[in-house]
Amino acid sequence: MTNTDHPLKKIPRKNWPLQVDMLVDVIGPEAAMNLFIRFNGRALHIPRPENLYADHVVTQTIGADKADLLCKRFACEDILFPKGAYLLRKIRNE
Repeated sequence: MTNTDHPLKKIPRKNWPLQVDMLVDVIGPEAAMNLFIRFNGRALHIPRPENLYADHVVTQTIGADKADLLCKRFACEDILFPKGAYLLRKIRNE
């Protein structure tokens, strides 16, 4: 399954988790959702901008420009992404 047809991409924005929604203002909705899909149910430690390299998982997931913006805003913070399966079940059962 590619990232473009991932079930989490079909969730309306109003139902996005707070962790994803707070990233939208910094890196945009597509990059925020890509991080959610990549770190689904796990924590992501945001490195300092000077510790961000081309082979870093954040750079590989959202690209260098957006990764730089993310690191400048959230450096040294941990973002815990909820499990996407929980969110999909919650929406299905509404």
